[in-house]
Order: sequence, then C-alpha cells, then structure tokens
Amino acid sequence: MRREPAYTVPGFSTASGPLVYVSFGSLGAFDIALITRVLQVLARLPARFLVNVGGYRDDYEAVPDNVHLAVWFPQPSVLEQADLFIHHGGNNSLCEALLFGVPSLILPYCRDGHDNARRVVEVGAGKSIARAG
Repeated sequence: MRREPAYTVPGFSTASGPLVYVSFGSLGAFDIALITRVLQVLARLPARFLVNVGGYRDDYEAVPDNVHLAVWFPQPSVLEQADLFIHHGGNNSLCEALLFGVPSLILPYCRDGHDNARRVVEVGAGKSIARAG
C-alpha cells in the first residue's frame, strides 16, 4: 500500500454526518456525465462527500454544499477517516478499503472491477450497483 501525507478534511459550511469518499479512478474521472448525476444524488443525502474528479474540476459548476471536489486526494489518508468508499472496484481501491475496514459501494466499469464487486458482496464487505441506469 502506498503511503500518503496526513489529510485534514475540509470544513463543510452546512453539512454534517458520515464522511464518504468517492473516486472512480483515473479512468473514471473522465465520465463527467456520471459524476454529475452522482452529485445530484449526493446533494440530497445527510453526509459529507469528498469527490475525486481528476483533471476535470473546472467542468463542474454546481457543487452541493455537502460536497468537496478535488483533482486528487491522498486516498489512504482519506480512507483512514471515511465511513464509506464509493468507487470503481479496482484492486488498489478495494485493497485500501479493506485495509482500513471501510465498506465499499462499487460501481464497476472495467477489468477487475466487476469481479471485485461480486466478491465484495459475497463476503459482506459492501454492495455493488450498475453504473448505467
């Protein structure tokens, strides 16, 4: 596992509740349409969200008060503090979630994500939902 510097969660003006980290990896960050739909859902939930959008930060105009977008997060340091990890199911993301005991909600889209999503559900370490819909 990689080592990252300690991360201080930013203050949220009106949001409180569990901390949820959302990252679909470097390949998934380009799916602006999906992340925009995800942001619309997150806006209605009583939690705080850290959302990794890669190099596409400027493509998001309407960001809910309970969401903090960034180009990059030190993932292991964030996961140490997170209550839930929403991700694509890649091996690195899944292993880090398991290491820190953070439940996963996996939206698989390629390669190992589909198999990892199935296994996470089988062992009770999280849930999986389809990306489209």
